[in-house]
Amino acid sequence: MIQTARQQYCKLHCSDYSSPVRQSFRAVACSSKDTGRTARRRDLIAGSLLQLVAVPSTALAQSSPPQAPPTEAASVPPQPTSAEADYTKDGPYQVHRLPRLEHTCAKCFPACTGSKCLLRLDIFYPKRRAPTDKGQPFPLAVFTGGFLVAASSYVSYAQRLASWGWVTVLYDKAETALDNLDDILSVNMISEIIDWAKSDPLLGRITNTDCAFLCGHSRGGKLSVLAAARDERVKAVCLLDPVDNTVWAPLGPGYPSAVKALQSFGEGRQPVPLAVVGSGLGGDCVPSNANFRYFYNACTGPSLQVALRDVGHFQFLDKQDMMQRSVCAVGSASDAVVQHVSQAVVVAWGEAMCRQYINDSGSAKHGLDQSIFSEALRRKIVRPLEMYATNALQDDLNAKKGKKAKPKSDAPIVDVTAKNFV
Repeated sequence: MIQTARQQYCKLHCSDYSSPVRQSFRAVACSSKDTGRTARRRDLIAGSLLQLVAVPSTALAQSSPPQAPPTEAASVPPQPTSAEADYTKDGPYQVHRLPRLEHTCAKCFPACTGSKCLLRLDIFYPKRRAPTDKGQPFPLAVFTGGFLVAASSYVSYAQRLASWGWVTVLYDKAETALDNLDDILSVNMISEIIDWAKSDPLLGRITNTDCAFLCGHSRGGKLSVLAAARDERVKAVCLLDPVDNTVWAPLGPGYPSAVKALQSFGEGRQPVPLAVVGSGLGGDCVPSNANFRYFYNACTGPSLQVALRDVGHFQFLDKQDMMQRSVCAVGSASDAVVQHVSQAVVVAWGEAMCRQYINDSGSAKHGLDQSIFSEALRRKIVRPLEMYATNALQDDLNAKKGKKAKPKSDAPIVDVTAKNFV
């Protein structure tokens, strides 16, 4: 089957080298001289390329080069309304993942050189639901992990976003505990990823980088806010237990405060909508004077806060290692439930806040439609999320106790608040 895909790709894209895509991948997909492991590897890449280009099945039967896609092919797929969508589940798209890529951050020079500028990227993208589904371009989501936390710890979030029609990027930086990259350099890397997604011969065809959605956990949440403050292509951010400057990363050159950036965000530019999901057991990992509540309180734009009482800082990860469990508290809630709740918030916020920036032609609109922030949004997004999170966490706690569990404190198991909704 893979060999067939390779032959199909060659038939359609190797007879004419006028396009950048054909020039870039002619050698990879169209070589017939490879044998053994190299051939199998190239066959696999060719199959991935064919899926990305998403050629309609009717075109495969044509002997002549395919015609350019009609203009309406770039239109945004019809998305379910907030009343119809259930963001607690996977979306309507099949999810595909590219082989891991490497990219050198050009705009990071001379702050970093050589391998220090290297980014290792994992790309998850939605596949069209049917040959007639004209679902490109898709908006871009970039997920930034916590300090020294591998991108592989957030795969479930990327898969959930891609299932709802987002091209999602996870990435690893070349840093260690003794040789870390400062915040300014790290923010430049996020901007570089958005640039790269637009200029890449393949991703640029299916991705709308003018409507970027930044997500981040821990320090990655801080970096996402700092990147949003500098890059007008970012239309919304969603943070999982973010942490600002602490004694471990004090305020200073190269380490600005994301909370202060949020407070001054409205100067000459509309504030970017912010959602935060916070843990009630942050402890020393997320000091109370730099935790998610400070981010929420500082935001001057539309904001959503979801506080999870019996949850630890690293329970947002797909899998914790022994070191993470020993350093930060672990709450009574199951890790899987914490992740499911967080994924629902991430997708719902991106869908509600970013989709409106894309018009029917697939390009970005100018400015935010303030009419979306109304009681209707509270009814269709905020309250369902609160009900889902509360029920999921309470059911999980009851299942562990074997009966209806009594709360350990007077605080609600989930506390959802919102502000600056018109």
